Amino acid sequence: MAEMDSGERDVLRQLFFDGPTFDGDICTKVGRDSLFKQGLANRHEGYSFLTLNGVKLAMSKGFMLDVDKDRRDRERRVKLNNS
Repeated sequence: MAEMDSGERDVLRQLFFDGPTFDGDICTKVGRDSLFKQGLANRHEGYSFLTLNGVKLAMSKGFMLDVDKDRRDRERRVKLNNS
């Protein structure tokens, strides 16, 4: 796979962190469309989401978004428990 541009990386991160996202809320349509063409994302009824290959890429050594997401989720749980 060729190197991803910043728009593709932004959408990959957005869809991994936030799950299915309404097309009107996608951070970059060009990046989203590129992920569609690469088979890393798909769309259903106006929502974009990562395919299995997109999730695998997001969790790969080059991105490790699962580590960032886990850290973010832990911080949110701690904050909620301390409220």
